[in-house]
Amino acid sequence: MSPLRDAPLRVLIIGAGFAGVGLAIRLKQRGIDDFVILERAGAVGGTWRDNSYPGAACDVPSHLYSFSFEPKFDWSRKFAPQAEILDYIQYCVDKHGLAPRIRLDTEVASADDVLAPPASPPAFLLLALSGLLAAPTAVAAAPPVAPTPVRTDSAASPLAVDSDAPVEPPAEPGHTLAPRHRVIYSNTISARLNPLGVEDRVLFMYQRRLWGRPGRLFEDTHIGIGPIINAAPSISRVGATLQVVPLALLHLRASYYYIGYFGTQEFKAHGFDSPSDEFGPDTIKARSEARQAIPLVGGGQAELSALLQAKLGPIAIRDEVTGFNNQIKLPGTNDVFYDLRHDLLLPGRGWFLGNDADLLYVAPRRHFTLGARATYFRVFYPEAVYEPGEPIIKGNNDHARVGPLFAYTFKDRPHRRFMRPTLFVMAQWWVKHRYRTGQEINQGLPLVVIGFSFTGDLWKRD
Repeated sequence: MSPLRDAPLRVLIIGAGFAGVGLAIRLKQRGIDDFVILERAGAVGGTWRDNSYPGAACDVPSHLYSFSFEPKFDWSRKFAPQAEILDYIQYCVDKHGLAPRIRLDTEVASADDVLAPPASPPAFLLLALSGLLAAPTAVAAAPPVAPTPVRTDSAASPLAVDSDAPVEPPAEPGHTLAPRHRVIYSNTISARLNPLGVEDRVLFMYQRRLWGRPGRLFEDTHIGIGPIINAAPSISRVGATLQVVPLALLHLRASYYYIGYFGTQEFKAHGFDSPSDEFGPDTIKARSEARQAIPLVGGGQAELSALLQAKLGPIAIRDEVTGFNNQIKLPGTNDVFYDLRHDLLLPGRGWFLGNDADLLYVAPRRHFTLGARATYFRVFYPEAVYEPGEPIIKGNNDHARVGPLFAYTFKDRPHRRFMRPTLFVMAQWWVKHRYRTGQEINQGLPLVVIGFSFTGDLWKRD
């Protein structure tokens, strides 16, 4: 067997079945990255790769035959078939980024081939399907470990791997740590009806991991910064965003954009003197035909948002609150303008608030998410934008809508340049609106959004 590398590895794992995969994930969760899995076959899976005869299935209930730190809630049967178990093992390999550490078609004929003599060993510690084979004491640099045997025969539940710590003290169950440094990108393209709109959102971000602790609460915690672009046929926003994720359940974001309105008359910004002015679809259409839109206008827009989320089993709840502040100079006596992007009459200088609340059923093994979203927007008009003697009616231009959403994520490969390709559809019926609850638009016609999103890792380093 040829040497694996010049310097010795800390751990070699023999076999990429349930045992080897589980051990590798636990090593990564404890911050041990200096390991390699050797697999004599051409694919992972162990006995579930080798035994594919008709009717092959597990004789242990499916919910027990999975890792405690990677539960699967949507097994197709009480006793899972071979193909589904093999797919689960591959899913764990992909999700926890083990593929670069697996050497396929590599058979170990003897422990002497891979254990560490004092001169130039490939490894300090060798773990195989039957547990610990050897930990040479002659190597002074060997880590102080006292591993216990791990039962990993094909009939044993992989939960056994969870209960034995081969190297360091037990850690909280959780997912693999994200890279310490990485650059990611994301792209979301969406089209909307009632009102009509199309938008492409592109983000690039450098992320620095915050905590080096495993566990769901600390999954993908980071601080990130990068440019962001929103492009539409009539509205463009170019700016920068700062994101802080101190815990998996809390995402904080601050962004600042230059926003410009242009394009055809119907999709440009339309200026008005007061929040009480009519700005419904019929009014915008008449103003467009009369070419009364603002020719070209732009300015600054800041966003501050907080997302709180939690998940219990397959059920997830999310709530995101976003505050927007406009600093846009409007022409003439105009103090407010119609913004097609949010379908609101907004102050040129002032705040408005949006809230999205989601209740979701998440089925990652079947690649879909199904749920409902409630949306509310509130505009805060400065008193100065009202005409002298005009009554101030708060909340008159707020709007609310609610309806189902569905997302389907195609086959995903974590830690790649192209990840999580997702098709999503949402329909929301207007519950509160000055014009879309029967006044000018039939309330039975919902806002409909259809889109496609994807993301990827451009660069990463531990």
